[in-house]
Amino acid sequence: MTAKNEDPHETHPARLSPAALSLLLGIIAACFSFNDLLAWNALRNWQPLGVLAMNLFMVGAIWGLSKLKPSNPRALALLYLLAVVAFAGLSASAKVANVLVAAKTHSVPWAWQTVCVFATNLVIGVGAIWSLWWLKPWKELKGSGEPLSPSTRKAKKLLGLAALVSGVAPLMLFGGTFSKTHPFALFSNGPVPLWIAIFVIGTWLLGQAINKWWWYFSADEHERKADDFGNLLGWALFIVVTPAWWVAARAGLLPQPNAMLLWVVAVALSATGYFWRRN
Repeated sequence: MTAKNEDPHETHPARLSPAALSLLLGIIAACFSFNDLLAWNALRNWQPLGVLAMNLFMVGAIWGLSKLKPSNPRALALLYLLAVVAFAGLSASAKVANVLVAAKTHSVPWAWQTVCVFATNLVIGVGAIWSLWWLKPWKELKGSGEPLSPSTRKAKKLLGLAALVSGVAPLMLFGGTFSKTHPFALFSNGPVPLWIAIFVIGTWLLGQAINKWWWYFSADEHERKADDFGNLLGWALFIVVTPAWWVAARAGLLPQPNAMLLWVVAVALSATGYFWRRN
């Protein structure tokens, strides 16, 4: 007997079980930890540890989002986070592969650390693509079937456009600074190529104009309240941590405050608050 509202001919895509997904994300987190701790052992400064915290936060956010009920914001967040992880893993493995090829060409023995970093980054990239393929978050972007007002349709399109435009900036910055001095130059004050700087600044400003102006005043009251709640969390973190970190650095307790790291954590907390309140 077929239950109501169930199509007997509908095919359901195979999905990773919760345990399998948790195991896969755990492996990705372990690979991130190995790479970042190896870099910390070589550089002996705080930057690899900050990147490790951000990487583990991203993996944890993917796991947490997978537990929420399907929605357009959840789908967009999963798409972006998994794409970032895949890009980070595959681009890093490609760069390390070039180092290995150059060493082979000049008959230089491969260091075990370099081989392991290549393998772990490859696991990160492939694991993220596999998770993306099996979770299929893009299927959640379909409409609910209920009629939508013109303002709601406009708000949804603007939110997607803002996420797409703003998301390009950190990816470009990561790719453009990866080869500068060390892999963690994204969080340093080192130089970046001029064309990358212009592109990143332009896309970020455009994305924020779409999100903080056009989308905000096109969204309904529920969406705006969720956005206000997320912004409050991010702003509260920034105004509490920034002066405390600054004073601690002056006393020699911590390194100098890093604006990019503070921004990443504040934005992540803001996005988490938005998705939590919206759902």
